[in-house]
Amino acid sequence: MPDHSPHPLTKPAIEGAQADVTHHHAFLAQATERLNASIDWQDTVQEAGRLIVPMVADQCILFLIGQNGAIHLEAAFAADPVLAGKLRHVGEAFLQLEHQIQLTQVIVTAHSRHIPAPLGALGRQNGLSSAVLALINELAPNDLLLVPLLVGHRVTGVIAYILTAPNRRFGPDEHGVAEAFARRASVALDHARLYRRVTEAEASERRQARRLAILVEVLQHVHEAGLEGMSGLNRIAELVADLVGEGCGIRLLSTDGLWLETVAVHHLDPLMLHRLQSSLAARQRADEGLSAGVLSSGDPVFQPQVDRAVLLQQVVPAFHQTLDVQRIQGVMIVPLIVIGQTIGVLATQQNAESPPYTLEDLRILQAVASRVALTIHNIRLREAGQTARRQAEATADRLERLQMVTGHLSQAVTRQQVCQVVIEHGVKALGADAGVVAWLSADGTTLQCLNAPEDDVARLHPYAQSFAVSLQTPLCEAARRRKLVIVESRADLQHRYPTFAIADKDSEMHCWVAVPIYCEDRTFGVLGMTFGQARTFSPEDRAFMLALAQQSAQALERAGLFEAETVTRQQAEAVLHRRAAVVADATRELRISLESLQMQLGITGRHPGQSTESEPHQASAGPAMALAEGQISRMTALLDGLAEVSPIGSADSPQPDPPNHF
Repeated sequence: MPDHSPHPLTKPAIEGAQADVTHHHAFLAQATERLNASIDWQDTVQEAGRLIVPMVADQCILFLIGQNGAIHLEAAFAADPVLAGKLRHVGEAFLQLEHQIQLTQVIVTAHSRHIPAPLGALGRQNGLSSAVLALINELAPNDLLLVPLLVGHRVTGVIAYILTAPNRRFGPDEHGVAEAFARRASVALDHARLYRRVTEAEASERRQARRLAILVEVLQHVHEAGLEGMSGLNRIAELVADLVGEGCGIRLLSTDGLWLETVAVHHLDPLMLHRLQSSLAARQRADEGLSAGVLSSGDPVFQPQVDRAVLLQQVVPAFHQTLDVQRIQGVMIVPLIVIGQTIGVLATQQNAESPPYTLEDLRILQAVASRVALTIHNIRLREAGQTARRQAEATADRLERLQMVTGHLSQAVTRQQVCQVVIEHGVKALGADAGVVAWLSADGTTLQCLNAPEDDVARLHPYAQSFAVSLQTPLCEAARRRKLVIVESRADLQHRYPTFAIADKDSEMHCWVAVPIYCEDRTFGVLGMTFGQARTFSPEDRAFMLALAQQSAQALERAGLFEAETVTRQQAEAVLHRRAAVVADATRELRISLESLQMQLGITGRHPGQSTESEPHQASAGPAMALAEGQISRMTALLDGLAEVSPIGSADSPQPDPPNHF
C-alpha cells in the first residue's frame, strides 16, 4: 500500500514557514528603521533593548569592548525593571570572574555560541557566589545565545540573548534572526558611538576653551588679588569653584601653626554657600580632618569617587550637617606651598551630577594653588610692610604729640594749668571724645574732677564731681590699684562694672580708659577718657597713655612745689610787712618823743635878758645838756637809718615835722 502519511513539507508547513520568514523580515526591517532613527547613544541602546525583548529573547545583556580593550556591561534588559536590575547584577558577577571563557571565545572567534544548559550550572561551574546563584535561580534562564557585534571584521561587543519561557528555545530560525539583528544593531551602535565621540570631543573642546578662559581669569585675579589684599581671594575661590567642581575654599594656617582659618569660600549653589560659610566660620585644628594629612606631608588629597560613610569619618563634625544635604561625588585638597613652607590648603568639591574628577583637574588645581600661595605670601609681605610703616608713623606722631604736651606742661605752673594742658592736648592726641583729670584728696579717700566741663565729667563718671575712691568704676579702680584700666566695649563694662553700667546706661560712650597719675609713692589722681566707639588699644597706645600720665605726674609735682613756694613766700612777705609796720610805728613814736625832748632841752638853755644869778647854774648844766643833745642826735640818725631799710616807707610814710629850735 502506498504511504499516505503527511509529508513534513506539506503546504501548511510551507505556508507557516513562509509566514515566519515574512514576519522575521518585517521585524528586521522595522528594527533597521528604528535603530537608524537616532544616532544618540542612549536612545540607540534603549531601542535595541526594546526590540530584543520580547521579540528575540525574554532577557538580554549588552556587553561592549571599550577603547582600552576591556569588556564592560553596557545595559541589561527585561520586561520587568526589577528583573533587569537583578540581571545586571548577575552579568557584572560574570565579568568579575578571572576568566570570562564564553565571552572571550565569542570575541576571539567572531562566531556565535549557543549554551543550552541552564545558567545555574554554568555559574556553579565558574565559582559564582551563593547570592549570585540565588539571583540566577530567580531569573530562571534555560537557554543562552552569545552573538558577536561585528562592524566589518572588528568585534565591538557581544549580545547575550536569554530565554526563560519553558517552551521557548533557540532554533535555527531564531538563531538566524538573533545574528541578523546583531549585525544591524552593531552598525547602529557603531554610528551612535562615533557620533558620541564627536559630540564628546566637541563638548570637551568647548569645556577646555571655557576652562582655559576661566583659568586665564583666575591668573588675572591672582595678580589683582596681590594688589587688593585678602579680600581679592573671594573672587579667586568663585572662579576655582566654576573651574573644577561646584565648591571651593581657601584656608590658611594661623601664625602658631595650630589652626586653619577660612579666608575665602564659594559654592555655585547659594544655599550650599550659606551652609559652607556656617561650617567654615569657626577655625579648625590643623591636625584634624582631611586637611591634616595635606598639611603634614604636602601631598594632595585626590578622591574622584568618595564613599559618604568614609567621608563622614574623615571630616570634622562641623561638616556633617553639610554632607547630610549635599551629595558629594569627589574631593580635591592641595597644599598652598611657598618657599618650601605650607601656609594653607585649597580645597574643591564636586556634586554627584558632575563628571568625576580627573588627573587633569588635579594638575590644574595644583597650578592655581602655587600661584595663589605666592600671591598670599606677597600680600602678607606688603601688609607687614604697611603695618610697619604705619607703626613707625604712629610712633613718630605719638612722640611728636608727647613732646608737644611736654612743652605745654613745662609752661604750666599750677595744678589747674597742668590739668588744662592734659585735657586739651593729651586727650586730643588719643582721639578721645571726652577727658577729665580727677584729683586724689590728701587722705586718699576722694576723687575730685578738675578743670573739665560738666558734660565730660558725666560721660566719665555719672555720679558727681566728687566721689569716693571705694566705688566700683574705672576711675576709682585705676586710683586704687595704680594700674591702667581699659574697658573696650559696653559689653565689657556690663561684665566688669555692672553698677556703673546701669548708672551710665544713657551715655553714648562705648569705651572707657582710666590712667593713674602717680610719681614714686605718691598718687596725684587719674586721667579719664571716653570714646564714642568700641575700640582696642595697641601696646604703643598704652605706652603713650602711661608716658602722658608720667609727664603729668612730674608736672603736677612741679606745680605743687611752685604753689607751696608761692604760699610760703606770701606768708613771709606778710610777716615782713607786719614787722615793718611795727618798726615804722615805733620809729614815728620815738621820733616824736625825741623831738619833744629836744624842744624841752632848748627851752632850758640860755636866752637874752636872763639874770646873771643863774649863770653859775647854767655853767654847771652845760655839759649835761651837751651830752643829752648828742644822744638825741645819735638816736635820730639811728631812726633815719631804720626808716630807710624798712619796706614801709620813708617816702610813703608821713615824715615828722623838722625839729623846732627856738
